[in-house]
Amino acid sequence: MSGADESGCAASSTEGEARSSPQSALEIEPLPRDEGRPIFNDSWEAEAYAIGKLLVAERIVSRKEWYDAIHAEIQAAQKRGDPDRGDTYYQHWMNALERVCIDKGLTDAKTLAEHTRLWGRAVANTPHGAPIELDNAFRAPEAPIHVHRHDHDEEPTQAPEPMAVFTRDDPDQV
Repeated sequence: MSGADESGCAASSTEGEARSSPQSALEIEPLPRDEGRPIFNDSWEAEAYAIGKLLVAERIVSRKEWYDAIHAEIQAAQKRGDPDRGDTYYQHWMNALERVCIDKGLTDAKTLAEHTRLWGRAVANTPHGAPIELDNAFRAPEAPIHVHRHDHDEEPTQAPEPMAVFTRDDPDQV
């Protein structure tokens, strides 16, 4: 795992620069960066990173256990055909977190699956622009926006043409 320290963390210092670790779990170390840019593409990646670091800092798992868990997840993903472009690194980190938390008795597979389901419902039930909170899993989804006029004597309006959807995997699209 090149570019990673012994805890499985992506290297964030320049060559020859000493890395300092916080004196306690309460101290916040700066977010790791790669060529001056944050290494996280989404907030959940930063959260997974922080939880993994906390498990090691609080000695719930050893650095070796953490490294072994991430290493095993990456190897399993490669066997499943992961192209290993770096964009799935934090998904492996999350899988390792789940496995370690179950192995250490911090949760069990059934509880983890239930919370994953509830968070999915919370996301689906959260209005656009509002913070996602677990309580939203228990509220009714918002009704679809009703945008047509109510003078139904006229011809129905046409639905707008669909917009193109671009993915990062298609280099021909800009």
